[in-house]
Parts: sequence; C-alpha cells; structure tokens
Amino acid sequence: MPFDMMAGVWFGRAFVVIGASIVAPTLIGYHLIPGLLLLWMAAVNRGGLTLGGLWMQRS
Repeated sequence: MPFDMMAGVWFGRAFVVIGASIVAPTLIGYHLIPGLLLLWMAAVNRGGLTLGGLWMQRS
C-alpha cells in the first residue's frame, strides 16, 4: 500500500487516504495482535480496498 500513497502525489488524494487507511490498522494489528496478524491483515486490506473502490467509483 505504500505505493498507493506515493501514487497519490501524481493522481490525487484518494490514493493517499486509501493507503494510509490500510497501513495504519495493519501496523496497529502487528503490534497488538501478532497471533492473528494474517487474519487481521486480510480483513483490513479487504475492507480498505473495497471502501476505496467504492469511493473512487462514486467520483
């Protein structure tokens, strides 16, 4: 997702917001629930990309 955030420099703030909304919860899960990290990352990434896609489709 950091590449999405870098793409935001050229393509708009939507990529920065989507990337940050996925990176922040992933880092939180990495530190707070290391035993369930893979499940946590799957939920966070799926949710973030789904919401980002809906947001970009709307505009």
